[in-house]
Amino acid sequence: MAYSNFKLKDIERLAHLNEVVTSLFKDIMPLQPSSWLKETLEKSSHLFPKSEKSRSELLIMPLLLEILHHNNYSFTIFQEKILMQILRKV
Repeated sequence: MAYSNFKLKDIERLAHLNEVVTSLFKDIMPLQPSSWLKETLEKSSHLFPKSEKSRSELLIMPLLLEILHHNNYSFTIFQEKILMQILRKV
């Protein structure tokens, strides 16, 4: 299923979730993107992948790697298949 087909209300209903708006990161200072991240995003902007998944991965993976670097290489990523299995069980 394409990411654009997901709607927040559908996920909330399927997973029995309620949206709560709150400020989670009051004391967190924004980080400036590294030169590596800027360069990587710039280079990937010249690619023209055909699928929505490929386009999102070109954007998301460099961001996740940047987060990983800033968190002492401690970071967890849920695969789409695992996440879908979790949602089906709920």
